Amino acid sequence: MNARPVQRNSRGETGGRLVRRRLSRQHDTSLDHLENEQRLLGALDAGEREQLAGLLRKLLVSPPIRELDPAIAGRATVAPDLVRPPNTAASAGR
Repeated sequence: MNARPVQRNSRGETGGRLVRRRLSRQHDTSLDHLENEQRLLGALDAGEREQLAGLLRKLLVSPPIRELDPAIAGRATVAPDLVRPPNTAASAGR
């Protein structure tokens, strides 16, 4: 059998070490993003968060966004849960 030579990056790191470093960086970045999101949303009360969620759902299915995202641009229909408010029972009583 021919053994493949170990590939190293410019720092001399092998693939496994490089992957672990990338995963660690992704994890740290994700945590930073979630902390920032919680900090920003903390300024809104529950009703305002629900209103924001509804507006973001509306934007997600709008033509400009659909044109930007090839994954959804070709779909003829949009999943109902994207356009329906999450708590329709509470909204119906208003």
